[in-house]
Amino acid sequence: MPISEADVTVDGVYITSTDQLRKVTRIEDGKVHYWSAGANTKNPWNYGHSKAGPPSMDAFVHAVDRKLDDKEIATLVGDRAQPK
Repeated sequence: MPISEADVTVDGVYITSTDQLRKVTRIEDGKVHYWSAGANTKNPWNYGHSKAGPPSMDAFVHAVDRKLDDKEIATLVGDRAQPK
């Protein structure tokens, strides 16, 4: 079941059913730009899509399971480096 579009916010961190983290960096023209990282690793963030092809809002809300709360973000995200 998709999350609500109203729950998608810039700087929000979301998790998929395959434990992929997605951090929203920008919402523009109905497209969601985000970084991704594995929840089970401490690798740095990487671009989650091609720079020219971010997913639509509808595709994003169907791809994620839920938005993480502050405690989960502190545990799963920590101080990961941003993509270069």
